[in-house]
Amino acid sequence: MKLTEFLLVDIIHSVSYNKINSVKERSGCTMEESTFDKVYKIMKQIPKGKVATYGQIAAILEMSKGARTVGFALAACKDDTIPCHRVVDRFGGTKSAFDTYGVGIQRTLLEAEGIQFSDDNTIDLKKYLWRPSDTDEKLE
Repeated sequence: MKLTEFLLVDIIHSVSYNKINSVKERSGCTMEESTFDKVYKIMKQIPKGKVATYGQIAAILEMSKGARTVGFALAACKDDTIPCHRVVDRFGGTKSAFDTYGVGIQRTLLEAEGIQFSDDNTIDLKKYLWRPSDTDEKLE
């Protein structure tokens, strides 16, 4: 990508972001905030030693093809009480985007909870995948 194309994409993103924020401020409530809050509520239910996938959380929220939105919610999360590290991809892999503080942070946190990784650096989802029925709390 040429520098001019990169700058153009950056400008378009900035304008879109400002437009979205303007709508948010006027409405007082946005779908993004509501959706993100629902994602966080589910994530708080994932116990230590278990993981969920982006797609699994989207399916629980009945968001068709919403795995990316779940990823956006994780990226936006600033609440340390929400266990974002317990969300992995559909293959049981960690994401480098999570490693803002250093390489391997997500893996280290999961291993500290007793989750083991295979030789291909993935988690055995048959063993570690969280099932919502494991939790008593029901979503509204």
